[in-house]
Amino acid sequence: MNWLESLSLKSKFTWMVWGPLAALLLVVATGFAERTQSVIERHQAPELRQLISQSVALMQSLQKYRALLIVGESSSVERKSQQLATERGIEQWHQALYQWLGPLERGQTREQQLQHRPLVELYQKLEQLPWLTQAWALERVNQPQLLGHYQSTIASLIALIGRLQSGVDANAVVNRGSALVAISQAHERLSQLAIASHSQIKQRLLAEFNLYLDQYKSRLTPKSVGVGSDRPIRALAPLTATQLADANMMRQRLQFSSQHLSLQKTWFEWELTHLWRQTLESFWQYLVFSMLLLMATARLSFMLYQDLYGRISGLHRAVRALEAQRNYLVSLPTKDGDELDQMAANLNRVIRHASEMQLELQGHRHRVRAEEAERVKQAAAPLTLVSSGDA
Repeated sequence: MNWLESLSLKSKFTWMVWGPLAALLLVVATGFAERTQSVIERHQAPELRQLISQSVALMQSLQKYRALLIVGESSSVERKSQQLATERGIEQWHQALYQWLGPLERGQTREQQLQHRPLVELYQKLEQLPWLTQAWALERVNQPQLLGHYQSTIASLIALIGRLQSGVDANAVVNRGSALVAISQAHERLSQLAIASHSQIKQRLLAEFNLYLDQYKSRLTPKSVGVGSDRPIRALAPLTATQLADANMMRQRLQFSSQHLSLQKTWFEWELTHLWRQTLESFWQYLVFSMLLLMATARLSFMLYQDLYGRISGLHRAVRALEAQRNYLVSLPTKDGDELDQMAANLNRVIRHASEMQLELQGHRHRVRAEEAERVKQAAAPLTLVSSGDA
């Protein structure tokens, strides 16, 4: 540690006071960088929430419109109304998608922007949907082709919801999003069961529905089903083959499934909104607290530095004045008795004692000189008288 011993007292105090402050600044900067990164990663949470909400709403609208087209029990007014609602849903989905994607870069087209995300296929399916529905009405496309296109489009929407929610780095949001995807899959299978005609297709859809229903129930929490309730969850029991023939039962299950889907969408939106607000609050709270902490620490460190170094420098100057100038008029200020104050008080006593000794010494010198002058005067007086008598 020779290098440490070679440092001046001022340098040592600088390292002692400002070194911990620099370490604290590094820790604060690291935490600030982590929270800034979270804000950057989650800054699209409002747009993401809107896109997922519009995707679920569009999926439900497509399912209703498909049922009205295929079953054929609805009036033309209902079909036209649902058609307009579906077109409006597609338009709103496009708007939410563009907000989530952000503005186009210079020279970039919307198709080029979509190619960077797995959205081109879904975008094209939604663009083809009105034309394909009109072609089916004109008997240019058969019913299996139309059903296949609707099924593929809805499956792409559910896959998009799954990809979007899995990209959020929060367990509560991911768990809620997984429940939303599972109930979306189950609701789609139940919607297809209502319009399926072949028994093999019904059996496959029934098995898939029960599978996704089990996945959905595994994601539920006590809050989702009612805390403290001993009653079984309505409409969440496995569906049996005998229940498929009961039209009233199927309508009730479809209605309950739609309610669960809407409920999970609302909860997912709440979780995502809460996550974004919590991220912003954590960022600003940490920023304000860290700035206050740094300013208070810097102020306290500067005050300690000034106090300690100033008092030790005063002692050093006093000792130098005593050594070099023999100045015994120096007096160091003392406060209320810490170690430095005791040292200053002791030094003041030493200075006072030295000053008293110096005064005594000076007085003694004056007396000696006065006595010497008196003796000289007395010795010279007789010689003067003799010289006068001879004259």
